[in-house]
Amino acid sequence: MRSLGTTWATSISNLNRPLESVELFEQAISLKPDYFQAYNDLGNAFAELRRYSEAISALKQAVLLQPASALAHHNLGVAYHDAARFKEAAESLRKAVSLDRDSGEAYAALGGVYLSLSRYKSAADCLEQAVRLMPNDASAQYHLGAAYVGLKRREAFWQQYARVKSLESDLAERLFSAFYQDRLLILGSKNQRD
Repeated sequence: MRSLGTTWATSISNLNRPLESVELFEQAISLKPDYFQAYNDLGNAFAELRRYSEAISALKQAVLLQPASALAHHNLGVAYHDAARFKEAAESLRKAVSLDRDSGEAYAALGGVYLSLSRYKSAADCLEQAVRLMPNDASAQYHLGAAYVGLKRREAFWQQYARVKSLESDLAERLFSAFYQDRLLILGSKNQRD
């Protein structure tokens, strides 16, 4: 059960006031040093502030307190990714996926890490699972399209482009622009986009 203090801190964090929530989470931890949720939320607040070293430290403590928490491993993996520590991110996110096979968010985050590492086959595998679990998630669909470009899977890219366009047309245009420019021969002619 969450205390009133961490509930208040989470509410402040949700209002895009992460600096204030950091202070409240730190106070909650000083009162209860084994408070998993406070460490988890503190890590997320630090990550929002782009203070990745502190985010990773808090999230590592959350993982130590609850090693079977897929959410804690997921959040730690995302913080590692944001800090450009991709190998550590992949390790944390693989653990998150192993703990919760139904977490589309964890599969999508792991796919994003593999994209950052140019491991397109692994990225596509994770992102395909993510879109099975979250078929209306335009971001996961977008990143799957990016993986298909890396794999030079022209037809699969165009199918993904159509899916992303049906969900969020602006994102589809970004997908097309980002990958069409550099990979004209892989993707085919511009006339195919409509």
